[in-house]
Amino acid sequence: MAVDIIFVSNRTDRVFDTFECNPFAFVRKSNLMPDIKRALQRYIAEKERFADRPDTLLLKKRNGIGVYDPEKIMYFEGMQNVQRVYMADSDDYDEIYSSISALCETLSDRGFFCPHRSFVVNFGYVAEIQTGKVIMKNGFEIPIRRGFTKDVRVAFMNYLQSRNILINGS
Repeated sequence: MAVDIIFVSNRTDRVFDTFECNPFAFVRKSNLMPDIKRALQRYIAEKERFADRPDTLLLKKRNGIGVYDPEKIMYFEGMQNVQRVYMADSDDYDEIYSSISALCETLSDRGFFCPHRSFVVNFGYVAEIQTGKVIMKNGFEIPIRRGFTKDVRVAFMNYLQSRNILINGS
């Protein structure tokens, strides 16, 4: 479950330290009422704007919130709290602010998995799973952490079965 954080502090010199937690807003106690009013209005407006789109994924970007269709996301790649979002319909990427573990938790029931500590992958764009790596439909290779290949294969088979995709095998 994703949590939105609004920091309230007298220590305006520490605002940049809060970025590790990806806060929604930073409220200065010296300007409490105007800052909190503005933060809450922005929060409510963003939540209402996307309430009627349950398949929409809202992710924090540098200058606001990005709106994504999870079915069009191929994979996330990153380190710490900055992730690159690679879309199926683009050769470029977006940067979002979240941790890999938060993305894994949020997206695991939507057909995504974490084969490695730096990646979250959409099973819908997997072409092949080999020992130690996942081959995406665009040819990109994503590493699988050591000893985890069997778990990834089982999760992939479960994904295919849950979508009634015919598996041809002997």
